[in-house]
Amino acid sequence: MKTCKSCGVPYFISRYHNWTADGRLTTRDGKQRLVIIEKTLIERIFDELEKELSINARGILREAKAIDAREYVRSVVGWRINLLRALPFLKKKGYYELAEVCRALGLADAEIVKYQPSQYVWVSFSQCYNLELFSGDVMGAFMALDRKCGDVQVTREGGKYNLILKCQEDKKDIFEKMKLPQEKPRRGYISYKRCGECKAPISVSFFHWDEQKGIVIDTRTGEPVIFVDVAGINMAFERTKREYGQRFGGNIDKAISVVTKKVVDTILPQIQWKHRKPEERVRDLFFLAFRGMGNPIFTVPMESGLKVRVENPFNYSFVAGICASFIARNQRVTFDWKKSGEGALEIEINF
Repeated sequence: MKTCKSCGVPYFISRYHNWTADGRLTTRDGKQRLVIIEKTLIERIFDELEKELSINARGILREAKAIDAREYVRSVVGWRINLLRALPFLKKKGYYELAEVCRALGLADAEIVKYQPSQYVWVSFSQCYNLELFSGDVMGAFMALDRKCGDVQVTREGGKYNLILKCQEDKKDIFEKMKLPQEKPRRGYISYKRCGECKAPISVSFFHWDEQKGIVIDTRTGEPVIFVDVAGINMAFERTKREYGQRFGGNIDKAISVVTKKVVDTILPQIQWKHRKPEERVRDLFFLAFRGMGNPIFTVPMESGLKVRVENPFNYSFVAGICASFIARNQRVTFDWKKSGEGALEIEINF
């Protein structure tokens, strides 16, 4: 993995991704959006949601992530994808390169054990961010490079997992029913201080890439983080709301935000807070931008708390819960939120 000699960020990250002025992190072509988030948060949020809402959304997650991963591979490979598809020996090399991509993104320490074009792929991995989501990533890569659908079986042997994907054409109709959500971003004016060589935001250089283990560490908190594309997660939530939303009177979004805050609260004791005026508390949320989560616009005082506005949130429920947690600073609060227009999230937090 080649890294920038000036800031230490892998060239794959800086060359194939773009931090925009509106609070998004995208692939170079702008077609796929990612966020940087703690690895443990992804796993725990889904575990808590299943427990709190009494649902089983694992299959939905896997299928939605497969579509998302297919589009991500297409975006980062670009025009070379037709060449890889045409020449089997190059296609195999493409899978090895994608294993390196997994390590750069912090998703897993993955290794291609065996590959048969258009038939199957065998992946050995550890340090995985989420079994269902990573299974979807492998399925999506197979869909992008081999243009076929497949199903996976995962087994564990010692400290490693083995994933075998076999071609299964009858799954095609399932994937075609799921669509990537689209929302036009609001204009932003964020200006990042960037590395002079690779142009990555300086804030990204505070992450440490352990290539041998396939993990990325936030050196300020010691927590492992991942770069993960979010369209699949959003698709999974939309489908979950359609299938299970009736149980909660159509208010499953609120339940998701409450669970998110509960999980984020567990990492806040590691943070040293600065004293700020209410209108300055938006600075506590500036991390949202370089992590691709959205553009924090303001915090303004209310009679019993603070109102927060974030534009271009990657997921309204997730970002509402994250903001409520950071603004609360481990205090007991109640909060409510609404979508106040396309790409606009407003949260009212009451102390």
